Amino acid sequence: MMNPQGKSSTLIYYKDIDSVFGKYRRPGKKLNLHSKRKYVGTSKWDIIGNMVPVNGTIESLKQSMRFIKSFIESKTKIKTKDWFFYSIERNPKDNFYHSHFLIKTDLNVSQIEKICELICETDFGGSNRLWVRKYDFNTYQYSGSFYSFKLGVNDKNEGSVFNEL
Repeated sequence: MMNPQGKSSTLIYYKDIDSVFGKYRRPGKKLNLHSKRKYVGTSKWDIIGNMVPVNGTIESLKQSMRFIKSFIESKTKIKTKDWFFYSIERNPKDNFYHSHFLIKTDLNVSQIEKICELICETDFGGSNRLWVRKYDFNTYQYSGSFYSFKLGVNDKNEGSVFNEL
């Protein structure tokens, strides 16, 4: 096949490029939310989860997420640049907060659940406070990771209030 300049072209299947390079390169440190969301939303993840601690504050969730990250880091064999993302959002029915997270890891779902159970109640008043699943890329494509990094989603037009890679 010839390109517009009349030279030979090599055809590469777009999913091969996507799996090697990702859709977006990592943006710089000082980036806007939309660039960061595209980057997180077009990365491949192994685990997706949600944690709703009783009376969760932004600061307590930051500490909890950093604890989970350091604990996983001490147990994992795979070392990649961006392997843990979390966002913190206000609960829709009260003034407390919850967190969504995405993880690239060689640990399985039950191992991640056990780590999360160290800091979050699994059942409180009949409602499940912890949700951890294998990221099923065939089902979610990139939508699951976009969901974890919301922009303007609740009735108060609030999305994620804090995000950290």
